[in-house]
This record gives sequence, C-alpha cells and structure tokens, in this order.
Amino acid sequence: MDHSVLNQNLPQPLCLRTLYCCALCLGLFAPANLVGQFQDSFESLKNNWVLHQTDGQVVTTQHIKDKEIFHHGKQSEHLQLVSGPATYIHYRYQTPTITLIDEIKPSVWIRASRKHLQFIAQVALPRTINPQTGRPLEVLIHGDTYTASGRWQQLTIPKIRTVLHSMVPSLRSQYGSQVDPRQAYIQAVIINAYSTSGPVHIWLDSFQMQTPSVGTRPHSIQPVNFQDPGLSVQSDPGNIEPPPVETRESVLLVNGSPFMPRIIEHNGESLEFLQQLGFNTISLKQFPTRQQLETAYRLGLKLIAPPNLDTGLSPTADTRSLLVWNLGQSTNQNSLTAIREASQFVDRMPATLHRPSLVTSSDHFKQVSRYADMVILNWQPLFSSLTLEQSSQQVLQAVNELRRGTPFWLSIPTQVPPVVLQQQVSLVQSQLPDHSAFQPTSTISFDRLALMAHYALATGARGLYFQSSSRLDRNDQNSMLRIRILERLNRELQLIEPWVSGGISTGMVNAGLDKHTVYMCQTDRTRLVWIFNKTDHEQIVSLPANEELLSFDVPGVPVTYLPYQISNAALHRIRNHRGANHRIALTPDAPYCLVIMTADPLVRDYIQRRIYANRKRILQLTYDMLQIELPLIRKLTWLEAHTNTELTTIFTRTESILRKSRQPVADNQWDIAYQQLTAAENGIRELQFQSWLIAQRFFDSTVSNPLALSPVALPECIATARQFQQSQWSANLLGGSSMENLQRMRQAGWQHHRHPDHPVNSLVELTPHFPREGQHCLRIQTWQPEGQSPASLLSAPVWITSPVISVKKGDLLRIHGWINIPKRLQHQGDGLVIYDSITGTPLADRFHHTTGWQPFTLFRVASEDGPMHLSIALMGLGEANIDNISIQKQLTSTPSVPSSPVETDAGLIQNVNASGFPNSPR
Repeated sequence: MDHSVLNQNLPQPLCLRTLYCCALCLGLFAPANLVGQFQDSFESLKNNWVLHQTDGQVVTTQHIKDKEIFHHGKQSEHLQLVSGPATYIHYRYQTPTITLIDEIKPSVWIRASRKHLQFIAQVALPRTINPQTGRPLEVLIHGDTYTASGRWQQLTIPKIRTVLHSMVPSLRSQYGSQVDPRQAYIQAVIINAYSTSGPVHIWLDSFQMQTPSVGTRPHSIQPVNFQDPGLSVQSDPGNIEPPPVETRESVLLVNGSPFMPRIIEHNGESLEFLQQLGFNTISLKQFPTRQQLETAYRLGLKLIAPPNLDTGLSPTADTRSLLVWNLGQSTNQNSLTAIREASQFVDRMPATLHRPSLVTSSDHFKQVSRYADMVILNWQPLFSSLTLEQSSQQVLQAVNELRRGTPFWLSIPTQVPPVVLQQQVSLVQSQLPDHSAFQPTSTISFDRLALMAHYALATGARGLYFQSSSRLDRNDQNSMLRIRILERLNRELQLIEPWVSGGISTGMVNAGLDKHTVYMCQTDRTRLVWIFNKTDHEQIVSLPANEELLSFDVPGVPVTYLPYQISNAALHRIRNHRGANHRIALTPDAPYCLVIMTADPLVRDYIQRRIYANRKRILQLTYDMLQIELPLIRKLTWLEAHTNTELTTIFTRTESILRKSRQPVADNQWDIAYQQLTAAENGIRELQFQSWLIAQRFFDSTVSNPLALSPVALPECIATARQFQQSQWSANLLGGSSMENLQRMRQAGWQHHRHPDHPVNSLVELTPHFPREGQHCLRIQTWQPEGQSPASLLSAPVWITSPVISVKKGDLLRIHGWINIPKRLQHQGDGLVIYDSITGTPLADRFHHTTGWQPFTLFRVASEDGPMHLSIALMGLGEANIDNISIQKQLTSTPSVPSSPVETDAGLIQNVNASGFPNSPR
C-alpha cells in the first residue's frame, strides 16, 4: 500500500462499537440534523399494547390491528373494552430504555370514543432502590390528556426530565432522602384508558420518541449498575431489525447505532492480541477463514476484507462480523476499472452479504466515491515540509471532491516510511566511518501519532485506518514501543467516540490565536473542542509546554454550556470569566488538548467514567513508553557543544522525574502520577526541541537531509552535514540548467508537462525579469479562467522534469537550486513541489512564498543503478521563478554502502526503486 500523502498521485499528472451504547450515560449525542427517532406505526401483526394493571374491573372485548382507521402507515392498534368503577386502567407499551433528557419527548397518536384518557411515562431511577421490591424505584410521569373525542390527537410528555426533577422533593418525603434522579431512564409508556365506566373504543398509532442514536430503529439499552462502566444491549422485540451495517448521512451504522472504527492492518497476529490493543476492526488481505469469522464474532470485532469469497466457505460461513468490503486502492485509471468491476460484483452478492463498500484513494476522489460507499483517504503529513495545519487543509480539499455525504476515514501510518529509513541508513553508512552504533527508529512517536489521529478526527473523519507494515507481536524494541503507543492512543480515542461517530465537524474555529489552531465538533447538546499547537515543525518536533495561560472565545456555543478540560487522570472544570460565558482559559500541557462544553451532567458522567475505566492502564503505558524512549534520546546531549543550552541538565531532570513517578503509578496515585509523567513527557519534548534548533543551522529545509526528520537522529544529521561541507563535488550533471536558452534546455532533455484535463491555465517560459544569475530564469505560472468555479489543486496542472542522469548504487547526490515566489501562492496545499525520482514525493520540498531568491538543497543516496531526474510542479495559483538548478555527485572517498539492503529489527528497510514514486513522469 502506498503510504504517501493525499497528493502523492503527483505525476500521472502529478496529482495527489457501536456507540458504546453511551446513550445510557449521554442520551444526547446525535447532532441536530441527525437526531435519531424511534418510531413504531404498529404495522406488525403482533399487538404491542398490553393490559398492565388496574384497580377496577375491565374486559377487553377486542384487540386487533385495524386496517380501516389509522393515522400513519396502513393500520393502527384498536382496543375495545368495557370497564366498571375504577381510577385507572393502564395499557402499557414497552419502549427502548433510554436515559432521560427533555428532548426525548415521547408521543403517540390516539383516537377514542370519549375524552380524558391520559398519556403517562414509566420511568426507573437506577440510583434509588424501592425497599418494597428491591428493584429500582419506578415513577409515573403524566403527560397530555385526550380532549378531542372522535378525532385523532397527538399526546406528548414534554420536558420529561424537568418534570421528574420537580417531583424529587415529594418522592423524598415518601421514600426517604436517598432518592436520586440521576441517570433515570424511560421503560415504557402507558395509556390510562379509564375516564368513566362503560365501553370505550381506542385507536393507537405512530408512537415516536427522540433517541440518542442515529438510525431507523436504535438499540434498546438495558439498565445497568451505575457504578459499573460496562454497558449491555438488547434488541427491541417486535420490530424489524435494521441492516447489520449501513451508511446514512455520512454516518456508519452498525445494528442501527453509530460506529467509529479503529482499524489495524492484519499481518498474522492473533485477533485476541489486536483486540487487547484496543482495535475494534481488523483489515484483512484475504477473505477471512471460518476460524477468523468465528473468533471475530466471539470477540465483538469487525472485519474488513476484499470480496474474494471462498466459494466452499461462503454458503455456511457466519459473516456477522464483516463490516465492509474493501474494493482496493485507487492509484491510476486502470485501478478505477478494477474498482468498478469489484463494486458490480459486490452489488450482485446475496442479501446476507450486503455490506457497504470501501476504497482507499489518494486521487480520483470524485470517481472513486461513485463506486464506493466509503473512502479511506491516504494521508502522510509527517516527514514533510508542510505543516500539519497545511496537511489538514489538503484533507478538506479531498473531502470536497467526494460525492456529497460520503463517509471518509483517514489512514494513519504507525511506522516511518521505508524510503525515509533507507535514506537515513544509506547516508550514515556512506558518510560516517563509525556508523555501527546507528539504529534507525522505525516507530513513530506517540506525540506524532496522536497529533495525526486528532487532526484527522477534527477534520471530520469518521474512523482511523492504522497502517502497519510488520507484525505487532514481535519482541524487538520498536515493536514493544509501538504496541504501547497504539494501546494508549486507542484508549484515549474511546473518550470521544460519540462525537466522531455521530457528530458534525464544524472545522476550524476563528479563535484569533497566533500559536494555536482550534477545531470543533458538535452534537445536539455538546461541543468537543481541539486545541493544537501551530508551528512550522510540529510534524517533526513539538514545542515544550509552558505555564502560559491560553484564553479565547468559542463562537456559537449556548451560554449555559460549561467547559471541561479532559486529561488522562480526571475531568477538570474550566472556570468562566465574568462576562465571558464562552471563553476558554486553560494551560495546555501537551501538543494538543481536548475540551468538552455542555450543560448536561450526563456528558460529564460519561467522560469521567471512561477516564476512570482507562486511567490506570494509560498511566502504566505512558510510564513504559518513557522507559523505552528516554535511553534513545540520551545521545542528544552530545549536541551540548553546539549551544549554550544545558541539554544534559534537561535529560537528568527528566530521568529523575520519571524515576519518581514509578511509585505513584504502582500505587494508583492518579493525580501525582499524571503530573510527574506529564512533566517527564515535556522534558523529552524540550530536549528534542532544543536539539532541533541546533540542527536547523545545518540544512535548508526539513527534507534536505532525511536524518533531520527523526529527532533521535539529529546527531547523525549534524555529523553528515559537516561531511557534506568538507566534501568535493563533481561538476553540474544537468545540461541547460542555467535557464538561459530554451533551445539548449530542450536539447539537454528538459520537458514541460501539462495535465490534459485540468481546468487551470498555465504558462512555462523563460523571462528576463529579475533572474538569479545571467539574463533569464524559468517562470511557471498558473491562473483560474474567468467565470469558472474554483478548481481543485490536489493534482498539478503543470510541471517540468529535468534531464535524466545516470547514477550508481551508493552515489551521494547534492541537488541544489534557487526559487523566487514573489507573492504567496493562492490555494492552501502543496504550493511549488520539488522532488527527485529516487525518493519521490514523500521527501518533496514544498514552498508557498519566498523573500526574494531562496536556495533549496536536497541530499540523496542512489538506492540502485539506473537513471534519475528532478521534477518541479506548481500546485497553486500564481507564479514561481526557478534558476540555476544543479545535480552533483560527491567525489570524496567515503565508506561504501553494503550491497544488500540494511534490515532493522522491524524489517522495514527495503530496496527503493530508482524511479522513486511509482507514478512519477518518465
């Protein structure tokens, strides 16, 4: 699978659990336009209303489904009864058991032959035990009374939670002070059919109740012990079951409830092992075996698989654990044909195998979303010269090209791309005589992985697809670190599942902050706010947290909402400033932080219970991670000689804090353990950040030297940079690179390429205006035709390629040139993209604006014998000038590169094709 960023199709033409039944704790997470509605029009043959209790005599003379008198659908439920003296005759209808909130507003349409029948709700208080029954106390809440004899009238029970709370003083005087209305839930609704003695005809139709779920018929939720974090579910009998999996209004529904998949690629590990790491969905490369299907169903896991069914297995296989069909990956026009054929095959499957279809895509977004119900967007924001904020804007551009309402997931790489590792190892081995101690780290750190995941969710992704190139159940150091990082992240993500699975992302919030970016997601009664650091290097290293108070307003939030900051130890109330009800004031202690805003205590209860259920394990995982990471960064203290910063002091302080945290973690002293582990994490950030500042002086951009992309490799980055400075280099191997004569450039092999179907206009020419040297420079210009709607620039409308030069395996190349972008390119995205065919677009340099002429330099090691070339693409509106491009080989004698590929403990480094990115222009 291609692990490239969204726009990595650059060159064909260079383009690019259920809701955890949290309704018991929330009852409110559906967004305004996705509020679930339970509705029963009594269309089944079974009678739904049953005589519950009465204090008099009653005879039901007829109880049928009436197809002649109805309000909705094709029939109603008709009761004919004769009663004697009484005060009540209760006919009961069992509802889904939903936590009480004012918005559920149960209602039923009724027609009767006399007035004064009353609609009632039966509500249970799970925190209060009735001493007479030993069961939760049941309370009747009265609603509307029927007044329209002989005509249809809708009876409702408005403000049901408010009414219950108004009854508490009376209930406490009757049952004692222990009456507690919190987490009350509705069990049933009742029609009191008595108004006076004698016969009465009653028709009942179209019962409705708002629910926290999204779908045609949400799951009922059984009452549970309020101290037990586990939640149980049962189906609502007497109604047709919803499809096992479906998509509706961009929401993925599993058995009628929103579902946020946390997916991991399967590489032979046991399903039990992957479930223990917190994954709820496994992506398989082949159709699952019978054992895998049975194991997944037993564990409650979902499976993603290609539709290559084993014909001997499919008729008898239990496929309930299948989530979606994976139709493959879109990389070019040929792959689109294969995806279309696979989609047609899925459409012809038996009804029992009907599932949504899924495609992974880094291009052709509009076409792909016509063939598939859901799309995984290939995303690689790390190891790039783009900031995380710029990368997230690329996601939004891709989403805008999808068919409206298409749910999307984002791929999250968990390992450093092989091309980066290959270049790092080759650079060290070719430049440093003593390179035996260098061990490249293939695992992406927790900060980087968590930042990617939260940025993805903040942009509106409904799920995360974690890419994994090697088995997770190995015992090497990289694997041990990676499984702890993934388990910790999965446990943290469980906190925000209701917002991700069923909420609406409102995108970036205009908070007026210079150093932070704010995103928000909303549901009907809550807001989830992300606060991210905003720096030019957050994709590589994070700023250490300081004590600075961050204060900003969040627009569009009701004044009654209170803000709470979420941590791994507790939920902290953020105090409001007088006169600023929407103002958030907090001190971030990590590269990102989460704030929940709500007026409902059920939300707070839900978050707190999830934190309490996970914090012991999360703190233990954090301690274990730091124990592995701290020795890896000890060598950064060697850079002390390059600065006045006392790196050894920072390391020693961090080591001491981590040592002190061991006992609080073991003793479950949450607050102390959290504070100390947070301080230790911040110490590591400070050490890496200060080392990054030192190393920045030795390269032009983040991708100049691939060793600069890994903080633990910064000492080797500086050492190789010094070697580059002392080396002798060949003459320029590119002909016509002075950009002085168009004919000479063409003869040398320079080529101009234009996307044949791109709506943006472009021009490539030599211009005498302000060249870097000589009389001319090369200008690339793009503009939007008048009267045309804004075009996407996820694919490049125009690019140029250099002449091809011949390289041998192990050759060190210095690629150098000058660019001038006088006005910032319009359209957020890649800008001017410069990349070589050895490493492709994963290590491309990108520019949006320069102050005059600015140099760029790329150091690359040839991975095999063959040709290589340079590509320069303009993926923005405006103009860019280019001058004096050169490619030189290192002449200084250096240690040779081994003939066989270098293997890490994770087995990730492989030979990289000389053509680099698979779709690069030849």
